[in-house]
Amino acid sequence: MSARVLPLRTPADSRRGQGWKRRFERWCALVEACTRKPSRRRVHSLRAETLRLQAGLDPMVHSGVLSTPSQRLVRRWIRVARRVRRLLAPIRDTDVCLEILKTFRSPGAVEAAAESPDACDYLHAIQALESALRARRKASGRQMVRVLKARLFRITDSARSLGKGLDGADGAHCDSRAALQALMDELAAAAPTLTPAGLHSFRKLAKKGRYLAEFMPHPDAWTQEADSTCRSIQRAVGQWRDWAALARFARRNVRGAGPVLTRQLACTASRLLQEALCQCRQPIPGPAERTRRQPVRRYVRVARRPA
Repeated sequence: MSARVLPLRTPADSRRGQGWKRRFERWCALVEACTRKPSRRRVHSLRAETLRLQAGLDPMVHSGVLSTPSQRLVRRWIRVARRVRRLLAPIRDTDVCLEILKTFRSPGAVEAAAESPDACDYLHAIQALESALRARRKASGRQMVRVLKARLFRITDSARSLGKGLDGADGAHCDSRAALQALMDELAAAAPTLTPAGLHSFRKLAKKGRYLAEFMPHPDAWTQEADSTCRSIQRAVGQWRDWAALARFARRNVRGAGPVLTRQLACTASRLLQEALCQCRQPIPGPAERTRRQPVRRYVRVARRPA
């Protein structure tokens, strides 16, 4: 590992005490690592770190605590981060689809294909789909590396300038708890009437809530519960979206993908959709109201006078 590359995975507890300068240095290291080798782990880490930083900056932007120079630096980096995420999106989606497709291969698939024509067609459909996904992954990876290398100095300079600017007084007055409370209230209001068309936006809110909870320096019981709820929503909706994307890719890009395989993908995506809706409609936890403690009355025992 290069000395300039920071660790790609760090637990949330260790990230809580990091300053903005260190966070953006880590982000720059991930960008540089992806230009050398856009592996699945590096692409996923860069995408997650970009979303995490955007979620942490959002309360500061809306609260108005940033100075004018810092606001310009934030807007500049957010534009860069959006371009980076657009480059990473097709690579991440393809990697997830390839991981899902691995579950369709049983140890005796080749032997079964030699004995049954239906099993042979099923195996050929899986191979054709996997080849198309790998071709897409290779083309998307080359495109990402080419663009990142061409704009590497501009990308890293915007991040490092913002990290230095936020490590002063601006970054110390961010009320992440108020932003997390507003976001959880928004989730709670949208959950009862949630439809499949709104699941993606609902998941984006939950993901933002998860990253806001990670930015809390001293999380309490409610913060941890909100973090767990947002993770459950993100996981349930994400599984549905990944399977639906794989079914859509097989239907549109692979000729003769196999009716059995296409139907199986569609049925699994439909089942996961119902599970995601059920998970998202669960009650959203609110902050525990502090009950006012009544003062303890002290009774004094009075001695009776003798009659």
